[in-house]
This record gives sequence, structure tokens and C-alpha cells, in this order.
Amino acid sequence: MKISLTLFFITGFIFLLSFLIGSSFVFTKNGSLKLKSLYSVYLALCTLFYLISTVIVFACAVFTGEKEYLSYIIFALLPFLIGKITTYKALKFYTSLQIITVLIGCIISYANLIGF
Repeated sequence: MKISLTLFFITGFIFLLSFLIGSSFVFTKNGSLKLKSLYSVYLALCTLFYLISTVIVFACAVFTGEKEYLSYIIFALLPFLIGKITTYKALKFYTSLQIITVLIGCIISYANLIGF
């Protein structure tokens, strides 16, 4: 279970940093179109790895019977659900909400890793 939590923490942290860097530096009005498109692909891959790591934690929790880790599936689905209801007018709000969701998932997984 520690390996899957470590994987979840690392992918969540990379996803969080990528999200912050992208929204701060890449997706600006002065950014080049090629950089934006390549970074979008990179973010899609980070999102996929985040989802896979969350499913791994969920599967480990199911197979080992550790029910307290079953709630991690929320952290897999919530960023996607938030993205689905996003409107262009409230894009910054919903992006911040997604970042907070990933951050909370990282904090909880780190707390579980250190035994808090």
C-alpha cells in the first residue's frame, strides 16, 4: 500500500506543479501556439498518470481490505467532474478548484505515508 500511496503522491505533486506552471507561464496571451499545444499534451499525460495512480490506490485498498483508502477514488473523479462543469467565464475559479482538489489529495496521501 505504501508503494501505491507514494506513486499517488508523486504523480499528484507533478500534476499540481504542471498545472501551476502552465496556468502561470505557458497559457498566457504572449505564449506561442506550439508551446501551448505541446504543454496541453503534457498535461493530458499527467492527468492520465494521476488517474491511473488513483485507480491503483483504489484497487490496492479493495484487494487488501483497507477501507480507509477507498475514498481516494474521489480524488480521481473530482478534477474531471469540475472540468466538465467549467464555463469559460469562471475558468480561473474552476481551475483553482481543481488545483485545490489535487493539493488536498497530495496532503492526505503524504499524511498517510508518514503515518499521521
